[in-house]
Amino acid sequence: MRKTFEKYYQLALKLALKYKEQLLYIIFGVVTTIVNFVTYYVCARLLLIGILVSTVIAKFFSLMTAYLTNRTWVFNSNKTQKSKIFRECLTFYACRGVSALLDFVIMYVGAVWLGINDLAVKIFATIIVIILNYIMSKLIVFRKD
Repeated sequence: MRKTFEKYYQLALKLALKYKEQLLYIIFGVVTTIVNFVTYYVCARLLLIGILVSTVIAKFFSLMTAYLTNRTWVFNSNKTQKSKIFRECLTFYACRGVSALLDFVIMYVGAVWLGINDLAVKIFATIIVIILNYIMSKLIVFRKD
């Protein structure tokens, strides 16, 4: 039994190393989602700030969390000049704006125009947005010089 465990452990380790970047992206995506929900809860329920303002505040903190974790641990950005970091951050936010717009379009077309169940469309849109965010982060935001 120990040999079987060791075999699967080695396989899991090999896969984790091979897909390290993608795994870290998923892990920090979960962290970012938790930051979004907790921030929203604190603002809306404890501080009694309006729903839309609480959403904006939560989005700001979750996007900043996403940028910092992606920059530091997922894509290992080595930019040190303030101007390059500022450009990288601005590009990150612009790309996330593009994916947010796509999310909106998918929701509108799927749920409103086509009448598909909104939760099913939201799941589909979320998968597309996650993939697009990863691709834009890798190829545009945190590309190696």
